[in-house]
Amino acid sequence: MKHTVIGTAGHIDHGKTLLLRALTGMDADRLPEEKARGMTIDLGFAFLGTDITFIDVPGHEKFIKNMLAGVSTIDLVLLVIAADDGIMPQTREHLEILKLLNIKKGIIAVTKIDLVEKDWLELVKEDIRQFVKESFLENAPIVCVSSVTGEGISDLKALIDTIISELPQRIDKKIFRLWVDRVFVLKGIGTIVAGTVLSGSIKVGDKLELLPPKKIIRVRKLQMHNIDVEESRIGERVAINLIGVEMSEIERGYVLAQPDQFETTYMVNAKLYLLHDTQPIVSRTRVRFYIGTRELLARVIILERRTLEPGNSALVQFRLEEPIAPEIGDRFIIRSYSPAYTIGGGIIIEVHPQKLKYLPDEDLERLDKLEKADPEQLILHHLANNPLSLCSIDTLAKDVSFNQVEVQTIVTLLLDKGIITPIVVKPSLGVVLTEHMKNAQSKIRDFLTNYHRQFTYLRGIKLSELKTKLFPDTDIMVYDKIIAAMTANKEIAVDAEIVSLAGYTIAFSPRQEEIKKKIETIYLKSRYVTPSIEELYEQFPDIKKTELNNIVTGMIESGILIEIKTDVEKPVLFHSKLVAEAEKLLIEILHEKGEIRLFEFRELINSTRKFTTPLLIYFDRKCITERQGDIRVLKNV
Repeated sequence: MKHTVIGTAGHIDHGKTLLLRALTGMDADRLPEEKARGMTIDLGFAFLGTDITFIDVPGHEKFIKNMLAGVSTIDLVLLVIAADDGIMPQTREHLEILKLLNIKKGIIAVTKIDLVEKDWLELVKEDIRQFVKESFLENAPIVCVSSVTGEGISDLKALIDTIISELPQRIDKKIFRLWVDRVFVLKGIGTIVAGTVLSGSIKVGDKLELLPPKKIIRVRKLQMHNIDVEESRIGERVAINLIGVEMSEIERGYVLAQPDQFETTYMVNAKLYLLHDTQPIVSRTRVRFYIGTRELLARVIILERRTLEPGNSALVQFRLEEPIAPEIGDRFIIRSYSPAYTIGGGIIIEVHPQKLKYLPDEDLERLDKLEKADPEQLILHHLANNPLSLCSIDTLAKDVSFNQVEVQTIVTLLLDKGIITPIVVKPSLGVVLTEHMKNAQSKIRDFLTNYHRQFTYLRGIKLSELKTKLFPDTDIMVYDKIIAAMTANKEIAVDAEIVSLAGYTIAFSPRQEEIKKKIETIYLKSRYVTPSIEELYEQFPDIKKTELNNIVTGMIESGILIEIKTDVEKPVLFHSKLVAEAEKLLIEILHEKGEIRLFEFRELINSTRKFTTPLLIYFDRKCITERQGDIRVLKNV
């Protein structure tokens, strides 16, 4: 049978704990202070058979945070209303909380019927029907009971069994996750935590991750209803004896989870619903934020407008003052900072968002759709929000709150449809949106078109410089994939780390062409004793230095001139035909003699040490020659 967790709700002193005692024979008040004061302060627990756990919550307004921790993980609520008091303030607040937490099923128990007349009881029931109208309890059964005389208790038990049989199974994401609601130590046993298994299963000996501390711990022992078990599954209440952690390291509101499945965050995006009978809230309001069994402080950033009016909803971003480990679909409650009262709640729609302020309508519409999005839509939204980020299966799984097997299946379908593009396959698959790849390629085409128009004398731009200008934060593997795709499609050409549009050649204007020919003649005639760029200026006094530099650069880029840089001398220029001639001559001599010294090569080309040294260095860099002391020999001969 499936396990069911039932939570109580209702005003203080309406008989919640006494009713559970009548149903189960167990006293859910476990603290000495509770027994002394006759008032529930913290969460209490009682069992009915082996498959039903009751969580008893405080009814006093001062302990609402404990009530929230109790009802955050229940399947069914038992709303308790005393016949002699009727509907009271905490009855109202508890019902609002239950609605905001999206509790679907419940039973209304009218207690203390032994204290009122039957006519009065009918009036109370009528008030209750009006009170729960248009809520999930509108058609809920009302059972009148007395925990003192036992009247109605057997009827309530039978009704609980009937409703439990109709409850749908919890959706299992196959990833173990549990919000801790109790932490204690037993002498001779060690640290124990308890909670409801929200997803997956756990076995004795399993490793778990404690979040937010991100500490790996191990399961020594499991208990359900005080009975040792080897395994606990989704929906079950379980006590876990842990190895590798002290009680002081764990708090209520921490998460136990399958390792490496969840990442903590200080920000979440959410759909917030504000109660009708509260005050408007403005953006950046500090609130008390309750999620799972955790209470913390946060600032609410309203993404649609500056103010949210009572009874309305809005997309918001919560900036949390402590880290949490939530998942998409988690419900939350917010209460005012001071004095504390419930003002709203909603659902988490993004767990690792970018920092936002206000959004345009188009972005708001996309974000709003996440409330009811399926896993595929969540994956596509995450990829769309992280353009050109290399997203692996495990990071996607963490960001969309689904297991890796399911994400892998969806990613495979998206790959087949061409919606996403694989960037790297091993060691793990990494993908980006195909649309983003196409946008990046278009961006490169536009940039190179303008670049060639502006720098006609350059054959292109360095790949590294292009990345810095257009994609500074993009993963290098994504960038390389974009370049490779464009090269394969013959849209661009890459030569010696210089990228250009395919088919682009350096172009000179008629006037520049004339100057270029004169420069070429000068370097051909000067052979191996060539003018520096400064000496070249003197031969063209009517031309601006900038223009002359551009023409010389163009000649170097197009291979007419070769510029040789060394660590010692200023760069020297040679005509490429003469460099080729010197190379041929050098190889012939080395084949003949086996070695050559600098002064011998200098005499051979009729040059000076100033020009011969750079030439020999150039041939060394080309791996034609190899320097061995004062001589050079052919490399790899």
